Amino acid sequence: MRWTLVTILAMVALLAGYTVWPFYGLYRIASVVETRNSVALQELIDFPSLRVSLAVQIADAHRKLTGKSVESRDGKKS
Repeated sequence: MRWTLVTILAMVALLAGYTVWPFYGLYRIASVVETRNSVALQELIDFPSLRVSLAVQIADAHRKLTGKSVESRDGKKS
């Protein structure tokens, strides 16, 4: 009985941490933006990978809406 209670409490604590973690990250980013600290913002956000991710998402959305393929800068179609 005791181990079951400990296991349930541990699972609840892990679930709570898993749920709260993104909000904590967003709070940190908001605090840095509010203080206008660009160095700290660059440490929190990986801008090159964010740029690539957004480009892929935009290209995919364009492809779905138009039905056309998108040419990349090197002339290859994707």
